Amino acid sequence: LLWLLLFVVCCCRHCCIASDIYKKMKYSGDLVVRASGELVAAKYTEDGRWYRAQVMLAEEEVIEVFFVDYGNTAVVTPRDIRPLYQEFSHLPFQAVECFLAGVKPVPYKEPAAPESSTNDETVVHHRWHPQAKEAIHHMTAGKVLVARVLAKHANKLLEVDLYDIDDEKQVRLGGELVKLGFAKSMAKPVQFPVKADGPAASLGSEKGPIFVPG
Repeated sequence: LLWLLLFVVCCCRHCCIASDIYKKMKYSGDLVVRASGELVAAKYTEDGRWYRAQVMLAEEEVIEVFFVDYGNTAVVTPRDIRPLYQEFSHLPFQAVECFLAGVKPVPYKEPAAPESSTNDETVVHHRWHPQAKEAIHHMTAGKVLVARVLAKHANKLLEVDLYDIDDEKQVRLGGELVKLGFAKSMAKPVQFPVKADGPAASLGSEKGPIFVPG
């Protein structure tokens, strides 16, 4: 099965690491080659602040990083990378990988590529439609969501239900994807009453991470 992967973030004051320190640290211009998987400090261009990140792909002029406390990725230049101080490396990553409970993607077709080795005119994809990802962004950007963890699997993935509780409504995101035709229901997930009480932080930006109760 192919799952829609989300990143649920536990809000933590250490997620934005001592930006003032890294602002004052000048770029040395050395020829250090960053290795895939290396933990570094990277500047997020949207707000100019520095965060913990892991190198995903390193080339001479650009570096793709994954912000381990927020779950998003970015492409930065070597000037936006600094060595991570050891004191910031001990905190566990705050972005938690999870998948939506009770739904799976509806297969979709698209024309086969001209260079395809098969004789089929169309290709069936058993993954999430690109428009489904756009729908998820539309339903979550700039909003406070509540997550209910239904199970923790052996590979450390969390199985969750996500709810939008704006305007005192309880909208289950998995159910909305089914209504839009992008998903089909699997085993019915356990239903919990959802309350807006409890610790939750709002989004700082529509392009930023989703914060839910930890």
